[in-house]
Amino acid sequence: MPLGAALKRVRGQLTLLPQGSLPSLRTVLAGLGHLVPAGNGAAVAGATYDFEDEDAAPSEEGHAGNLARLERLLPGSAADLDPARLTGAVGFRCVAPDRLPLIGALPDMQATRFDPHAVPRLHGLYGALGYASRGLTWAVLGGELIASAVEGEPLPLAGDLADAVDPARFALRRARRGGS
Repeated sequence: MPLGAALKRVRGQLTLLPQGSLPSLRTVLAGLGHLVPAGNGAAVAGATYDFEDEDAAPSEEGHAGNLARLERLLPGSAADLDPARLTGAVGFRCVAPDRLPLIGALPDMQATRFDPHAVPRLHGLYGALGYASRGLTWAVLGGELIASAVEGEPLPLAGDLADAVDPARFALRRARRGGS
């Protein structure tokens, strides 16, 4: 566990909605799923969150789940769509146990002892990972957070929020409980 906690690989499936299957969409819709215009009247709906599933091929079941999410975003929009006739794509997310990303200076997990208030860091090595299903949401803030840390500038978010995404948070928690 180079970060002090096991990261998980979680399957996610997107569904391509064919041209003309929805009214013209000019913006992204997000909630308990998302809908993204894909050009030429097509759109992409998603996405599944499939633990313990390593299949890299899109499934009818995944498409049905995405259509259910679409229906919650735009009631009535999925009625004429057949999951068996849809295409899509599968990707795999990196997810931390608490589902928050890991952004900042990476911990030195080879250090022999951790102080409960400060974990040794790998000098000059930063990470931005474990975005789970919110990569587009977190990526810009993650870049700003790392750039601010590298340059010694004020952080772009409150200290307690920076602590919440600190890659050393799991090692710190373990050190506070008496482990190293």
